Amino acid sequence: MSRKEIKDIIELLHNRIVMADVIIAAYREKTGNVIAGSLCETIPPEVALAAGMNVLSIPEKYQVELLDKEPIPVDTISWLMDSYDVVIIPSCFEMLYQRLIDVGIDVYTFQVPSGWGEESSVALHNEIMRLFRETEITFNPLFETEKIQNACQQYDSLRKIIRGIAAGRVDNAGELSNRDLQVVFESAICLPIESVMMELSWLFGLMSSKNSEIANVGNAMIFGGKKLKKDLFDDIEFAGQLAVAEDDICTGRRKFDISLNSKSENIYYEFLDMYSYKAYCPVVRPVEERYELLYKLLKNYGIDLVVLIDDPICEERNIHSNFLYNRLRLDGIDAIQGDEEQIVNKIRDYRQKYNEGVRISISTPMEDE
Repeated sequence: MSRKEIKDIIELLHNRIVMADVIIAAYREKTGNVIAGSLCETIPPEVALAAGMNVLSIPEKYQVELLDKEPIPVDTISWLMDSYDVVIIPSCFEMLYQRLIDVGIDVYTFQVPSGWGEESSVALHNEIMRLFRETEITFNPLFETEKIQNACQQYDSLRKIIRGIAAGRVDNAGELSNRDLQVVFESAICLPIESVMMELSWLFGLMSSKNSEIANVGNAMIFGGKKLKKDLFDDIEFAGQLAVAEDDICTGRRKFDISLNSKSENIYYEFLDMYSYKAYCPVVRPVEERYELLYKLLKNYGIDLVVLIDDPICEERNIHSNFLYNRLRLDGIDAIQGDEEQIVNKIRDYRQKYNEGVRISISTPMEDE
């Protein structure tokens, strides 16, 4: 593989994120679609696209400013107004909703159902229909199978490529940094698919071969929020002789964990059922549900260590982190918790003890506090 080619693709994708407002404006003019900016995951983007609405994640820079700055910076307000016809946020963000309304941004709150299975699927359908009614979009997904199939095919192709790049990066860590990988993730969720698909496909082809010269002892999963510096992941890998193979962060692999048969005649019903089992983020799902849907399964995916990094702007994440730290260790999965200043030293200490035969998950959390 060519390191220069990889570097050029990452730089191109980064520049497109910087120019997201220009790219989105051109796409809106070309398609006539409604453009919605999303904070956290809410309405499934496949169904929205089938209805003529593109749900794009707000770039992380602006999400941090929305959640961490009071008042909201004028430039951020202007950027959001110019880029999106509506901003969609989870229904739990009552204070943010009022702040956005006060500065004149058209905002909609979406209630992601709790639980999973049939009852949750029905509730999700009802919430999707409520969004369409209130945004005056005439679309009934129960009778639009072909449009949903086409939209799902686009997102399914994108997700497979992104997961392929992420998996390839584990085998080629020297070719693509975690900061570079974050550019890949953000470009895929913040921009219309057609504006990045060619470059992502090209990168996937470059990352498909296994050429790693780095011997990793195990695989890690990172838990963290919006302000997390992604180059910290590289320091964690080096200190712990680890590969960051999975993550549970705001703009990471969890955004790309849905895959289904886009040709199915019952695609909408299958789609609702599959989304009912999605872990979502800590502000949307209770920690007990997220544990059952995601963390309880980690042993099946070869995760040796969960690194829980405190978040300075999302208290709900820190509450979840405390629960997971105790529960994972009691269930026999190693876990380390700390802030960005502490975590690398904690990882280094963990690796030293591990090499000496000490497993932190064997003892209860209180024994070594």
